[in-house]
Amino acid sequence: MDDQLVTALSLVADEHFRTREDVKRGREADLAARAKEDEPPLAAIEMVKSALGLAELRYLGRVGGGRSSSSVVKVHLRRDDQHEGVAILKMTSRESDFRLEREGHKAALSSWMQCWVSREPSAVEIRGKRREEKSFALLSILAFPPTAMSDDTPSLERIIGQGRLQTATRVVEALGAGYGAQLVHATRNDRSPREFVRELLKHWHTPTALGVWAMGEFWRLAGLPGPEISCFIDQGTVVPNPLCFVGAEDGLTAKAVYFRSFQHGDLNAGNLLVGEASGEGSPAIRLIDFEKAADASAVLDICWLALWSLVASRRVPPPSVGQWEATPRALVDAILGDSPADYHLGTLQLGIDLARVLFGAIHRYPDEFADKDTAGFWRNRLQDQCALTLGAASLAMAYYELRNLDRAIESGDDTGGEEVMTAGLWAVCFFRTAAFALSRYAGRSGDTPKIDMGKVLRRWIGASA
Repeated sequence: MDDQLVTALSLVADEHFRTREDVKRGREADLAARAKEDEPPLAAIEMVKSALGLAELRYLGRVGGGRSSSSVVKVHLRRDDQHEGVAILKMTSRESDFRLEREGHKAALSSWMQCWVSREPSAVEIRGKRREEKSFALLSILAFPPTAMSDDTPSLERIIGQGRLQTATRVVEALGAGYGAQLVHATRNDRSPREFVRELLKHWHTPTALGVWAMGEFWRLAGLPGPEISCFIDQGTVVPNPLCFVGAEDGLTAKAVYFRSFQHGDLNAGNLLVGEASGEGSPAIRLIDFEKAADASAVLDICWLALWSLVASRRVPPPSVGQWEATPRALVDAILGDSPADYHLGTLQLGIDLARVLFGAIHRYPDEFADKDTAGFWRNRLQDQCALTLGAASLAMAYYELRNLDRAIESGDDTGGEEVMTAGLWAVCFFRTAAFALSRYAGRSGDTPKIDMGKVLRRWIGASA
């Protein structure tokens, strides 16, 4: 990645999208949808008020969009003269999303993470003028009581973005301790790494479907392979193309133990709210948005949170080319517990440091066993599982960033604008993170897809000549 990449990406993106009629229609539809979103949903709020028998439910302002195009607003509610306050109202037209979030929240309340979960929201089905028209709403009290200064609870994303190192560190340390402690209750499953990764990838929306991966110009400009190349050389290390690794039909068949437990499923830094701590104690934590909650890899949530914390740490001044280049390997080192190298990553260093703290309890867990063989078993299996889970999660993040790039251009953003360029840089960063993580698994286990190394080296030497 260098300064020419930004210019080249802009030209490629503009050429790719400028003449497409579907892009033009999509931009017009997006403008209309944005205008509609700005209108307060007063009729829906009134229906929720009536359905729940509230004395008052008043619109205060829009919070932002949730998953699956849901609408989220802040409201003032009053049940009677003694009970009133501020709440969050989340509305969607998708019944499946509504059901999943309700079921996920209920499951979380009865899971090992219940201490981080607020009480169950009130659910309402809203009927439209026509019989087939209906939407669904969830009304939740604020995760933390309002203060004299504000009724707005900061998320971890905001805390990281403000550069509040000490608070962010205490939050991820407390969260990491909880995810480390829950390992004792995790179930064990015998899986091949191929089965484990493919099951994990189903957690996201088709992250390996060609779709956005078909932008061959993008990968050539970024100096990374397209879907057809099985591996490449990055910073002097042969690493697998993650798309080929997860799609390989040969190799990756040796069965081993992997740990599963209940996971939030979408633990990004915005879905973690932080209350004020008294003194030096751990801040209070509340998790929100349980639509994707399910049993999965026992380290899925903290891998996902580490990636999103890195994104949140990007502030001004922006990272240099060298810092972008060094970040993927630094992140893998931090998550897998390797000794930190002498990196200088600017604002991104906060995300790397938080990842190391977040995974500290996971790597210390084997030390609780006096028997060396048992401790070694746990250490070996957790190393492999962390590497494979991080590889799959990073590939999903790269897919979403490429999709963001596509959507940003389709919605009319400048092809040389910051949002478009940032999505492209993050896509490259997370693709390389996936490659380094999967390479680390392969190096430890010796279990890899079948790759023609001679062909890879000849291709690389030819390209470097």
